[in-house]
Amino acid sequence: MKRIFATLALIAAAGPALACETVTTGSLEVSQAWSRASIGTARPGVVDLTIRNSGTADDTLMSITTPAADMPMLHQTVMNDGVASMPYAMQVPFPAGEQVALGKVSIRSC
Repeated sequence: MKRIFATLALIAAAGPALACETVTTGSLEVSQAWSRASIGTARPGVVDLTIRNSGTADDTLMSITTPAADMPMLHQTVMNDGVASMPYAMQVPFPAGEQVALGKVSIRSC
């Protein structure tokens, strides 16, 4: 699990420079990372990325950190009666042999 923290921190810190790069650490591969600048310091930005777990053991993302934002958060999109909300996600599972696309990981500018 520590490998994924380091990988996500590297991608978030590098920003657009890694937008087309694939970063691998152990059995985890992070690709298609993309973000754009927020429209102001009071507005959150977002990061989209894909994580593939090619290993034989499940893994879990439990938090994210980056020097590019003071409040990085994981959220999930939930639809209830046609209304979307984005509650905080305590963790994101990465099952062995599976790929998970993360969209709209919220980051708030420093």
